[in-house]
This record gives sequence, C-alpha cells and structure tokens, in this order.
Amino acid sequence: LIVTNNLRLGYTPTTATTCSSTLSLTNGGFVWVMGNIIDGGLSTNVINVSGAGSHLKVGGYLGRDYSVNEQPLDELNLTNATLTLTLSAAITPDNPVGSVTNLNIATALTINLEGAGFGFGQYPLIKYYSGAIGGDGYPVVSLGTEPPGAQGYLSNNTARASIDYVVTNVLAAKWTGAVNGDWDIATTANWVDSISGTPTTY
Repeated sequence: LIVTNNLRLGYTPTTATTCSSTLSLTNGGFVWVMGNIIDGGLSTNVINVSGAGSHLKVGGYLGRDYSVNEQPLDELNLTNATLTLTLSAAITPDNPVGSVTNLNIATALTINLEGAGFGFGQYPLIKYYSGAIGGDGYPVVSLGTEPPGAQGYLSNNTARASIDYVVTNVLAAKWTGAVNGDWDIATTANWVDSISGTPTTY
C-alpha cells in the first residue's frame, strides 16, 4: 500500500466525537506513507508491524502533535520488523521524527534512514512518552541503511526518552565523471568521497 499524502488515524473532528483505529502489517506487509502519519487525538490509535519482511516507511512525521485534537500515536508495536524514517535538518530534540506514547519492540527491529540536508549531531527518531520501551526493548534494535553521505549510529537517549541517530561523519562528494557524463542521484558512481577517494554516487 502506498499513500501519496498524509495518513490520519482516528480522525476526531470535535471533542465530543472519538474514532479509534489500528493499522496492522503482518507477514511481509508493506506500507509507504509519503507524507505524515497523524494521530487524530482523543481516541486510541495503534500501529502494529510484525513478521519477517513487514515494513513501514514514512516520508514525513509519525504521530505528531499538530493540534489539540491530534496527539502522539498512542501505541507503536514493532516485532521482527523494518521501519524506514526520513531525516532532515528540521529535526531537533523538541521536534522528533516520531512521537508515540507507548513504544514496544520485540524480537528484532531494523531502522532504515533516508533524507538529506543535515550535518553532524544527534537527531531524535522516535520519542516515547511512557519513558521506557516495552517488550525486548532497545537491545534488539539495529541500524540498517543510512542517508546518502551520512555515517553514524543509533543511541537510546534515556534522558530524553528517545531513540536517536548520531551523525559522526558526513561525506563530501566530488565530481569525476569517471563512468559517464550523467549527473543523477543515487545511480551512477561519477563521484568520489573527497576524504577517502572511494567512488560513490551523489
């Protein structure tokens, strides 16, 4: 399933109306939301991703608090799953990629990262307002693919209750045209890392 805009869970038009919702991906299911996944607020909204090959990809924010009727996602359950998030320079400790009340992780979770326009630093990926990760917790979390040109590691920031991406190296690409004259993105190795000299894509 591909959603080309935002996905709103449990839309709540007024404080007198509630509508709960659950999005479940199992056994290899794939959902790509190109925009934001928004919690409609007041109701209980849950995302479950479980089973080998199950993958949730988000191009914007996940469960953000946009207004009085839109809250952090109530519950995010990730079991033997893959989660792809998009990072940008706008992400700060007070502006994380994802905001959830209860975060539960079991068996294994691979976090892939996309995005551009950021430098060295620590970027919060998932803020969990409960203060602790349920299930098997952070030890079963691993970093998958990283944004082009960035290198770093994941960290469980217990002081701020968030899983963070710490950028330790930003590669600078230099044009060589060694393969051909195509100036494309993430396709042709017409560039080299200016530090190591290793051929790379832009």
